[in-house]
Amino acid sequence: PNAEELREVGRPIFKDYWERLRQALSALKEKRPFQRTVCRLTVLKPLCLGGENLDGFAELIGLSDCDFVEVKGGTYSGWRDGDGSNLSWDSVPGHDEVRDFAYNLAERLPGYAPACEHQHSCAVLLARRDRFFDPTGRWRTWIDFEAFADAKAAGGTPAVAEFTRETPQWALAEGWEASGADSAGFDPADRRRTRRPPPAKAERRHPQTLA
Repeated sequence: PNAEELREVGRPIFKDYWERLRQALSALKEKRPFQRTVCRLTVLKPLCLGGENLDGFAELIGLSDCDFVEVKGGTYSGWRDGDGSNLSWDSVPGHDEVRDFAYNLAERLPGYAPACEHQHSCAVLLARRDRFFDPTGRWRTWIDFEAFADAKAAGGTPAVAEFTRETPQWALAEGWEASGADSAGFDPADRRRTRRPPPAKAERRHPQTLA
């Protein structure tokens, strides 16, 4: 959300890292209206979830005028003591925490609202209402690949609004329960496969101790 925390977390190699980030976000505006654009936030505890950081994130996202904002919880990847990182399993937020963060962020982003949710991926998608919420009150965040391919084959360059599809009920952030899905973002027509339980918490934090 600010230059100091970006330096701490991102460990940039360029001295003008903050200016580069802001320029890159501003460049997204040039992609519209023919390309879908998204800002993605991978959130960790406690670095991102503090309420004092929301305004900083909102200001950065505002530079891009992006179509979507994807808020996703960081995934544990075996961080170890001595690897130069202060991250651990305790740094990984739960889905409810990510969801609360996304909804609070949406309140600071005029024109955006929670559109989709995927509990298994620990992710929430914010979208521009003026671009992807149609007059009938339905989200259209999915891509109509056939419409896009047909337009390109005919030599056209379709605008984003011309190849959207209605978002399935089960993928919505609000109202997915009515689809019969057992969790947000899970297609009820699919079969859930449960893998073996993950290692105990202590083992996850120190994977090098496992046999």
